[in-house]
Amino acid sequence: TYGTGIGAGIWLNGSPYYGAGPNAGIMAGGMIVHAEKRDDPWAGSYEKAASTTALLKMAQQADPSILNGRSFMEQAEHDPALMQVLEVWTEEIGIGLCSFAAVFNIPLFVLGGGIMEQPIVFEKTVQAFEKHLIPGFRGIELKKARLGNQAGLYGAAAMAEAMLAEA
Repeated sequence: TYGTGIGAGIWLNGSPYYGAGPNAGIMAGGMIVHAEKRDDPWAGSYEKAASTTALLKMAQQADPSILNGRSFMEQAEHDPALMQVLEVWTEEIGIGLCSFAAVFNIPLFVLGGGIMEQPIVFEKTVQAFEKHLIPGFRGIELKKARLGNQAGLYGAAAMAEAMLAEA
């Protein structure tokens, strides 16, 4: 789920994978994608490069009137500078997904968050993913989450329910 941060979960052998340790899951946003930017623990992270927050920071450099994802999308289709920002941002998403694909050999990614509901964002993300994917991993599917911007909330609720059941 791409939003303020990046949320993720893995479904493994018919059930959610919770990992080991206090995070009770995977920390997708913490994956390092830019080692050259390691001046603080999050600086080179996937979240700093590919969250909607990152998109908005880049967009505000091109147009300070951008306040949120909605205003970005409304203006981007008429502004070449903002479309370039979208290209750069979806490249970051695609590269990160390729890293997960290479490590976990994931057959399917389900992408959520309000910004992913926009057809152009999803299309450009798929293009970036396919462009950077190692040939041996061709055939991995990318789908939009059916729950759209609510996917993260449902995921968090399901995780909490499962943790309570174990307690």
